[in-house]
Amino acid sequence: MLSYPRRLPVLPAPEVVLFPHTHLPLEGPRNPPVRLDEPTLAPGARVVVATQRPGPALDEDGHPNVFRTACAGRIVRHERVRGDGPRLIVRGERAVRVREYVSRGPLLCASLYVSPPEESPVFASGGPERLSELRGLIERCCPGAWERLRPSLYGAPEADGGLELINTLAASFPVGVPRKLEWLAERTPRERWEAVLDTLRARCRERQRGSVALGRYSDLSPPDPQQN
Repeated sequence: MLSYPRRLPVLPAPEVVLFPHTHLPLEGPRNPPVRLDEPTLAPGARVVVATQRPGPALDEDGHPNVFRTACAGRIVRHERVRGDGPRLIVRGERAVRVREYVSRGPLLCASLYVSPPEESPVFASGGPERLSELRGLIERCCPGAWERLRPSLYGAPEADGGLELINTLAASFPVGVPRKLEWLAERTPRERWEAVLDTLRARCRERQRGSVALGRYSDLSPPDPQQN
């Protein structure tokens, strides 16, 4: 197996986290502007998608103000949007950690710590039971979210042992960027699966406690809200 590149250009992205096995649409950088035909952004080229930190776009050294935990991926498509810069679709491949910036160009290039490839399935067996548990948790936590999640998958959840499914869920789950970066930094997809499910279970418990609390005081609500 060929080794993964240890130096790649860094593409800052606001408020989103790329995960392995997922596809993320991004606008190409405007400052500095990068041409659509720039080899750095050509289909097939690899980049690091790093989430911007709150605050100024650049740090005190003039480097992108991004979180060091990030994801490297391959550009699978780009197109020109009228009046804007290029729009890219990046497929995540490896979790990485940005070490230091080593060269300048259309995009700054950084040296990286690269995680092993995520090829081991989340569930080698018991797939239907695990999918049923996950679906039940999602529906209890966010009713209707499962039906919105499924169309965003490129393949069936069973096809790759749940890798695309759990990473797509992690990328889209309504938690803050720091929590998503914790999930991205998990050593294995199975550990990421358990971390995301732990959060789902906690949300379900919170939702249940809220429903119980409302039920206790339901007799205090007037039948006609205008009488309140």
